[in-house]
Amino acid sequence: MLPGAYSVFRWEAIKGGPLDAFFKNVTRTEQPTCAEANEYLAEDRIMCLQIYIKIGCKFELAYVPDAKAFTDAPSDMMTLMKQRRRWMNGAFFGTKKVIANFVNMISCRRTKHGCC
Repeated sequence: MLPGAYSVFRWEAIKGGPLDAFFKNVTRTEQPTCAEANEYLAEDRIMCLQIYIKIGCKFELAYVPDAKAFTDAPSDMMTLMKQRRRWMNGAFFGTKKVIANFVNMISCRRTKHGCC
């Protein structure tokens, strides 16, 4: 999975299911469950998972070692600790979602990816 701040997605890959799932917590009217609220703290992992298990598609995730990115670092220790807490919660619930979708990830008939 790719770190969110450094991810780029093709429109064809995210339109429909992955993008709808990503914005589900923003557009919903009912209260999300704890897992739903926290899993989108790891939006990069969830978006990659939704793209990978998209029915009938064969999108690839690639690492580009020469890519350059810049970010703003937290300005103080309290901000850093809050950021790390959000990332840990997101990582936990994101990993839980990946494990729950393991069958969808290896299903040859669901996506165009090979079984292995």
